[in-house]
Amino acid sequence: MHSLFGLRLLELALYFQQDKQRIARCEYCWGWFIPKTKKATRYCDRVTDGFPCKKRGARFKRNLVEDQDGALKICNQLRDRMYARLLRWQDAAPSERDGLISMDYGLYEAWSENARLARMEYLKGKLTAEEFLQRIDTTHELESYEAGKAELVGETAWRHMLAGNLGFDSETHYPEMIQVLDLGAEEPEWEIYTADELQREDQAGHQSLREQYGSGRSGGSTFGRP
Repeated sequence: MHSLFGLRLLELALYFQQDKQRIARCEYCWGWFIPKTKKATRYCDRVTDGFPCKKRGARFKRNLVEDQDGALKICNQLRDRMYARLLRWQDAAPSERDGLISMDYGLYEAWSENARLARMEYLKGKLTAEEFLQRIDTTHELESYEAGKAELVGETAWRHMLAGNLGFDSETHYPEMIQVLDLGAEEPEWEIYTADELQREDQAGHQSLREQYGSGRSGGSTFGRP
């Protein structure tokens, strides 16, 4: 070893080779940490941006799932419709309710509880998207129950770089700017790509929850380091 940095990399490499030890990466801040138990642990105990990674990470994970899942989007739309219906019913005078769909607090809470339980079963894989939508469409609002789950990002160039090099540093890996000329185009023109654009192309959506939903959303290579 010729430097402290090299020594730390050797320490990590030796750590990975131990059968009884393991190291994990926080899905929120992307920092390395050692889980306290043998159970799968998604988030570390750090406080990032003033909030515990465990709390903010879990909330942003739900946002990510809902952004990528058509059935959950439809569920949220139905919930908004039911709530708007409840408000119209409550605000209307008894003499003005003849033209409205009945929706009091009892009916709304019953629908919400049914949707909550169905959502839990759907996320656990016990219900298909179509079965989930049929379960929550108690008032027959939907014309179709076709809504598939979106696939999460799989293998990317970014994943391979991180897995193959513990010392990977995006700030030194990507040039500040490059020029590209596509000679296969009908009218070739020089295009300029920044380091941030090159990184996002390699990531192909594989970003930390903090970068996607938190204060680092507009950031580039800041969160690219392991």
